Amino acid sequence: MRSRIFYKEKQLFRKTKGFYFLLIFVLTIVLIFGIELFEQTWDQDTNAFTRNADPTFLKVFAVLLLLKLYIFITALKLKLEVVVSDKSISYKLPPKLKKQIIQKEELKSYELEKGKSVGRYSGSAFRCIFGVRRKAFVFKGDYAIHLHLTNGTGVLLGTQKPAMFAEALNRLKRKSKKE
Repeated sequence: MRSRIFYKEKQLFRKTKGFYFLLIFVLTIVLIFGIELFEQTWDQDTNAFTRNADPTFLKVFAVLLLLKLYIFITALKLKLEVVVSDKSISYKLPPKLKKQIIQKEELKSYELEKGKSVGRYSGSAFRCIFGVRRKAFVFKGDYAIHLHLTNGTGVLLGTQKPAMFAEALNRLKRKSKKE
């Protein structure tokens, strides 16, 4: 039997302030690289323009530019996907984290966190904090659902729709009590 979906949410990293900061940083690196690469001066002896870019500087900047472009392209693909169905809660963060599934039997309780308690994990950018007891996946905003699991660990999932997420978890808990 196919599972019924109670709640589904996708959050994109490219809609956060952290993404725009990264974009400005990459564009600044490109601009500096371009200026240095194409900087020309007038040579009085030859009556022509000459390039005076330092080859070592260009190599270092080229490597730095490629690294920043890789980070930027990876950030374009980042999205947190959370699904609450009648059988489980799943979340994934492609391309870095494969789909994680929490069966309804594993969910002990949950609580809505808002404000400063969520801010230490997120703010305007994505931070992923792996601890022994808790994992946090928050892109932006002031709301997150902290899932307490039966094995003593926890997962903090950021949300832009806390009421809908909490209602879906209530439905999941009611469904597990009926069975």
